[in-house]
Amino acid sequence: MGQRFQVIVGHKNSKGEFDLDIFHNQWLFGARAIRFCYDFLFALKHILNNKDRDYEHKYNENLMSAISYANSNKLDELKDTKLYFNDYKDVVELVKNSQDLDKLLDSLDNNNGYLIVFIDEKKNIKFSLVSGYEDSEVRKDVFPKEYFNLFYSDEQMKKFDEEFEIMLNNFTQFSEQYQIKYEYFNSIFELDNLKS
Repeated sequence: MGQRFQVIVGHKNSKGEFDLDIFHNQWLFGARAIRFCYDFLFALKHILNNKDRDYEHKYNENLMSAISYANSNKLDELKDTKLYFNDYKDVVELVKNSQDLDKLLDSLDNNNGYLIVFIDEKKNIKFSLVSGYEDSEVRKDVFPKEYFNLFYSDEQMKKFDEEFEIMLNNFTQFSEQYQIKYEYFNSIFELDNLKS
């Protein structure tokens, strides 16, 4: 039940260790998903660029700060995105039972898409917004406006406020710089080198 959406974040630290965090939201799709993804990526990029912040040693805390920001940045659209598993051992077990990213995603409770993010050891960020419209069997890369149009026509977009349109345009520009094809994540996500 619900409009289920996941955020998957892979991170390679300066020691070459790879870890994976999976977040879930039971009621996230359409415009709210777009806003959440933009706010999360905006916060994450800000944290990565902040030289005063102890990013690597407090990685989990920083990641949760970005999630919290995206959950509550727009008060009339509060979101409840949280860890998919409370225990990291469950993530390790899931990855062990999955041979690749597709099988991992198949095992998650999702019917409305994914935001997949990779942060490398130099704090560079890449992401893919992957559609999964209403239980579609096909996963494909979409830009923010394409994801939006899975749920709303351009005519319906006129009902959204100007702030949303500005955010969508900013997200599109951000995507042009940092978005990569979903298929590349199988090679950059080092699932066989997962930190346990």
